[in-house]
Amino acid sequence: DVLLLSYTGCFTFMKWFELLREEYHCPVAMLHVPYQPEGKITPSMRDYVVKQLKSEIIPTLERISGKAYDEDKLKAHMRLAARAEDDLVHRALLLIGRFAG
Repeated sequence: DVLLLSYTGCFTFMKWFELLREEYHCPVAMLHVPYQPEGKITPSMRDYVVKQLKSEIIPTLERISGKAYDEDKLKAHMRLAARAEDDLVHRALLLIGRFAG
């Protein structure tokens, strides 16, 4: 239904998504993620990405899906995802422990 492009500055990736857009006949939403030369996210970088999410990405996804963005629902899903990740790490460590000992 939509291709979400997380653009980090490589022109080649933009061309790939143009080709994919043509192949799948669907819109592309582009989120520009600033380059982090120091390997750190600054407050201005975070603000820049949040601004794009609020002004471009969310409205595009709402228009395409026909559903309104629900931050509470997103938070609930993020909590579930974090729990699933914690459970996966715990189980992996248990499995590794079986073979290490």
